[in-house]
Amino acid sequence: MAAQLRDERADFEAAERALHQARKKFRETQKRLDGKRKDLDRVVTDTAMFRLLQRKLLDDSELTNLGLTASVFEARATLYGEGATPEQKRKAKEIARAISDVARVVNRIEVSKTA
Repeated sequence: MAAQLRDERADFEAAERALHQARKKFRETQKRLDGKRKDLDRVVTDTAMFRLLQRKLLDDSELTNLGLTASVFEARATLYGEGATPEQKRKAKEIARAISDVARVVNRIEVSKTA
């Protein structure tokens, strides 16, 4: 009887250790999954901001013929183009700043030397 109790206790302790290891592994996996979820949310948000910014630049009657482009990465919008007037460059930056969740705007639009 005592040997049987020892065996059962050993089995129980082994099961507890296995459960502890499984919970630890689960928490580690959950942390990695949370990190991946945040990465995915950032990419989806950046993509949505990019599409909205590009659409607003194309829809603006003063900017549409300039062929301006933009990129968005980690909530930072970067504007590209050339041949703009100083006012058009400023307006493009205002449009980018007005988009929700854009944290920073880098304006690389080159002003025309004849402007």
